[in-house]
Amino acid sequence: MKILFAGNSQASCIKKAYDDNAATIGTHDVNFYVTPGGTGPYFRVEQGLLSVVKEAINPKFPPRVSSDEVANTPLNCYDVVVVSALGYVDGGFYYANSLTTQGVLFNFSPKKNRYTSRLLSSRCYRQIIYSNLRDQLGFKFLYDLRSNFEGQIIVQPFPVMSEIVRSHKDWPLNQMYEDALGAHGYFMQTCDDFLALTCNEIGADLLPYPRQEWRKNLFAPSHIMATSDGLHPLEPYGKLILRQVADAVS
Repeated sequence: MKILFAGNSQASCIKKAYDDNAATIGTHDVNFYVTPGGTGPYFRVEQGLLSVVKEAINPKFPPRVSSDEVANTPLNCYDVVVVSALGYVDGGFYYANSLTTQGVLFNFSPKKNRYTSRLLSSRCYRQIIYSNLRDQLGFKFLYDLRSNFEGQIIVQPFPVMSEIVRSHKDWPLNQMYEDALGAHGYFMQTCDDFLALTCNEIGADLLPYPRQEWRKNLFAPSHIMATSDGLHPLEPYGKLILRQVADAVS
């Protein structure tokens, strides 16, 4: 089976895991095409090929591809496309995502500071998040892919943040709320709901989180996540994703 991982920078952990032990995913022919950026992957489909949305690319982090051949391979040559990873809402402590700081949820004991210019209900904020996610280029690519690809589409949720974010002073939610964990749980659940609705709508297979206890605890163990930002998983996380994909295509 021929599998393409079309991802953003979150897919780097999967590529490293694959390079270290390709047998994790079996005997499938696996390729990678990656455009760094949390709201990506920044692709559109043009004439049956993946085309990079160049306007969205940071020149410091150019697209990465397994080989020039992959960049010129028609989508209909693949059996499966894995989109990694969708649902960027909370930016951790280094990449502050404006989605969590443009307003404040009154449900979670907001602090009085520069973030609390206006209070929003959870119902209102849910609509803001849904609208924002629909506008992210990663989700636009997902719809475009479904319109142009008849094979299996697998969607990986944006990884669970590292537990080091929880007590970090620069995590915006710690600066905004007395109940930062409650707010974080709300954002995660809203994103999960949107992912489930979207994948159901287009007939894509949504992977669960690699470990349900991480989702329950709202954070992933620090030893499998990068310390630089708390957002990017390391190779052990990628290995779990490979196993999930292997199960999903079997």
